[in-house]
Amino acid sequence: MVSFFRKPEARRILPFLCALLLAGCASEAVIRIDQAREADFSRYRSYAFFVPFNSPPYASLESQHLKEAVQRQMQQRDYVYDEQAPDLQVNFDFVLEERNEWVPVPYGPMFAPYFYYGGRRGFGGFGGFYYGPGMAYGTAIDHYVRGSLSIDLIDRREQKSMWRGVWIKRIGEEARKDSAALTDAAVGAVFERYPYRAGSNLPVAMPEAERK
Repeated sequence: MVSFFRKPEARRILPFLCALLLAGCASEAVIRIDQAREADFSRYRSYAFFVPFNSPPYASLESQHLKEAVQRQMQQRDYVYDEQAPDLQVNFDFVLEERNEWVPVPYGPMFAPYFYYGGRRGFGGFGGFYYGPGMAYGTAIDHYVRGSLSIDLIDRREQKSMWRGVWIKRIGEEARKDSAALTDAAVGAVFERYPYRAGSNLPVAMPEAERK
């Protein structure tokens, strides 16, 4: 009986199957959080959005989606929006970029001679040739879209970032069709790691119903 992995058709499709498997494993978001050591979150009760000096004179749809998502999260934590004299300024950056990476993929088991270094059981020496089972590897291009979101909470008076959350995830084609839902999910995932309510320096767990 001929092994499936030794058939020509298997050798053609295995790299793509392995690439799909790698893409599925990498679909979970990576979230990183950092905060200033001197941060006193009991001082903060209001917020507004930071406006960079080089920002366009209009609000893009992506920017509107991000602001709406951030406002929901801040309001759930009892922060009040105040454009005139906010305690915190929220700055964000959301980027979708196409990426290509070479990834190793196994073609399947093989039975062939190969070189080994060091001793094997029952043998000594520094190297030699061995004829036996092994695994054949090749490479494939993994093409995907990566989304990255960063959110900074800035002390307006000191002009220093007090808290920062970063979200990185592989974005599928279906998710990219609804930018509002995508940004809302990304912002929500970052704020799940922000444990403070307005006027409090004590971390609290957000109720499950308020995380949506």
